Amino acid sequence: MLKRMVSCVLAMVLVLGLVSIPAVALASVHRYDWDGTDGAWNDPVNWHDTGGGSYPTAGDAAFFGGITGYTVTLDDDSAATVNVEYFVPLGMGGEWTWDGGSLTVSDSFNYGNPEASTFDAVLGGEGALNITDGSLTLNNANTYTGTTTVSGGTLYAANEQALGTGDVILKDGGTLQVSRDDSDIGTLNVGGSFTMQDGGIYEYAIGSSAQHDLIDVAGDLTLDDGWVLRLVDDGLGQNGSIFANNEFDLFRYTGELDATTGSTQLTGVEIDDGLVDWDVSSAGVFYDGSRVYLTDVTGEDSPPIPEPAGLSLLGMALLGLKRRKRS
Repeated sequence: MLKRMVSCVLAMVLVLGLVSIPAVALASVHRYDWDGTDGAWNDPVNWHDTGGGSYPTAGDAAFFGGITGYTVTLDDDSAATVNVEYFVPLGMGGEWTWDGGSLTVSDSFNYGNPEASTFDAVLGGEGALNITDGSLTLNNANTYTGTTTVSGGTLYAANEQALGTGDVILKDGGTLQVSRDDSDIGTLNVGGSFTMQDGGIYEYAIGSSAQHDLIDVAGDLTLDDGWVLRLVDDGLGQNGSIFANNEFDLFRYTGELDATTGSTQLTGVEIDDGLVDWDVSSAGVFYDGSRVYLTDVTGEDSPPIPEPAGLSLLGMALLGLKRRKRS
């Protein structure tokens, strides 16, 4: 399915901590760089390291970079656990995936692939996840407790528990989509707080039967002025009746709401309709104490309902036309 793919077949829980790595921290660990194309993790021939003759284990740093496509396999019989301190797939040249199983990373997992990657593995532990570039899809129900931060690129949360149990922060230039692509409507459960900063983008899909994406937040919800709601059409088209009869929940939250508000409306949101043929000129984002929702969107080709006076004029015009035809 992927033309260029890295498939790592693993068998544990993927423990992530995704933050920038200080140079002093890397100086204190043993660094390994993947030299192989297709090969086994626990085969030293596939790694280049300063000590030589081994492969990354607990306390080491594993680097993958500059390779456009390969398969990394963990042999469960000979290496029951892959446990490293840092895992760094920065600058990888092609699409790649970790196809199930697990990888244990005790400190940091850095993701900045400029293209597209997929994780079917389970991500667990106390580490954090930080997305800086490209796109990353998380397909599994994950249990990691650290903060998820998207400061660039796109994070696709394709499972209700994809982002673990910690806080989520969406920064300027970062995009979050609840489903893998525009054909799926999804719900995302956030175990901690959820923060959208100025310029953070929430891609929000509405479907043909009024189904829609939803982010359900167990903690506090913070929506800074300038956050972006980017609308996505998932087969709805310009169905005026769907728009007219529904409020579309964006967030549900259990904690407190921190946002710029009027009496019932949020005023700090930018509604981006560049991907849809809908009219958002009268649309607004509102809240009611436990949810934030979108309303008053219309389909552009939905004919306007004439006012009573307009109906009278229309009737007179049709009557005159009928008389002229008879004459």
